[in-house]
Amino acid sequence: PGVSQLVEALSSLQRGLTDPRQLPGLGTVAIDPGFGNVLQQIRATPMVSLSHPVDALTIDIVAMLFDVIFNDPDLAAALRAEIAKLQIPVLKVALMDKGFFSNKRHPARRLLDAIAGAGIGRNEADEPSLVAAVKPVVDAVVDGFDTDVDIFATQLQVLEAFLQNEDQHARGAATAVVKELERREREAIAAARVRSEVQRRIDHRGVPAVVADFLSRHWRLVLVRIFVESGDTNPPWQEAIRTMDELLWSVQVKQGIEDRRRFLVALPDLLKRLRAGLQSVDQGEAWPPFFRHLIRLHVASIQRAVRDPQQTETSLGSAADASAASSRETWAPAETRIDASGIATSAPADEPLPEEDAGTSSGDDAPSDDRYLELARSLEVGAWLEFASARGNRNTLRLSWVSEFKGAYLFTNRQGENALTLASKSLADHLRKGTARVLSHDRLTDRAVASLLERARLDSVPAPQDA
Repeated sequence: PGVSQLVEALSSLQRGLTDPRQLPGLGTVAIDPGFGNVLQQIRATPMVSLSHPVDALTIDIVAMLFDVIFNDPDLAAALRAEIAKLQIPVLKVALMDKGFFSNKRHPARRLLDAIAGAGIGRNEADEPSLVAAVKPVVDAVVDGFDTDVDIFATQLQVLEAFLQNEDQHARGAATAVVKELERREREAIAAARVRSEVQRRIDHRGVPAVVADFLSRHWRLVLVRIFVESGDTNPPWQEAIRTMDELLWSVQVKQGIEDRRRFLVALPDLLKRLRAGLQSVDQGEAWPPFFRHLIRLHVASIQRAVRDPQQTETSLGSAADASAASSRETWAPAETRIDASGIATSAPADEPLPEEDAGTSSGDDAPSDDRYLELARSLEVGAWLEFASARGNRNTLRLSWVSEFKGAYLFTNRQGENALTLASKSLADHLRKGTARVLSHDRLTDRAVASLLERARLDSVPAPQDA
């Protein structure tokens, strides 16, 4: 029989419309299209042995493919019966389109992968709702597929809509936990992160002592509050950093008319932002004394530019505002050293901690070449891991959040619940001991095809000759 005859016979068998024993070439043994291993039954029929060698080989390969699928350890048992119903439709697709095996984006393969992937991370209480969603999708293919493979893509969209709705609910359930974890992490590293930003600016020569102290003691609190609340990638942080930079520029010698013009235009808004920032951290009482010094520094920066337009910020020296020098004792913070000219120079305070070391209890003291630690750090949101308890219970969880500084990992189930938080070193220890394993990133059909290819490679290796 040719391909069209094979497909016609399989279509009748697929829908169970006739007695399989009455179909030409199937022999006298009844074939149950709902049987778990129906392709193995079909392989033994005269129809296959009399077919073109390429078609017979295709049937053999598809049968072996489903054998591998059914034995896949990551396939949920509740879904095996539904995937078994798709054996004959998939065989028909492979007979009509030999590119089925090489095309990873084939709609039939994608549907199989989506059904298998949907079962990961389910528990016994959750599986019935999934089976209830998968069953009509599979039945629609079994009842409606003749030769038009678009039905696989259509039913894939139906299943994906169900899974996307599930994911939205899961993300909503995990949102509160994620926000709290993010806030805790930012609180843990805020001091070091802000100290690094401030110190990097006031370490340069030419920064008046009163300004250096203002940034170290007061504006630092503004930056810490913003960092804890929203991190360092949002507009509030960027505006606070810009305000700090504009303050430093405002006390530098203005190099020309354009600089002085820009200064006069920007000054009202700068003062407004500085004052509002102090009030946001209950530091409003620090504004009046600082403002008095700031006015003098602004006047001096313009006057010096008028007297000598070529003067630069590094030549301020003893010409710094007298009020800044006279208030040295009041304004000089512990981490700022003032030289004889009243200019702040490098601070002898503790160096800021590296951001990675300031993370949330990562405790990564393992060697840098630890492959398990590297594996933990390489995981991306969406990865599935299976955890084993001391009692032997197994729980499959999805990585739902990775801290910005790779210090902590949040795992949840399909519903975004049963949260488990681990530091990277703890996760690496679980991977090392075997109490956690990363489930394969490859799709079900990809794994099955790869397994067949590996089996074929091994079969082709000649047996060693006896000595």
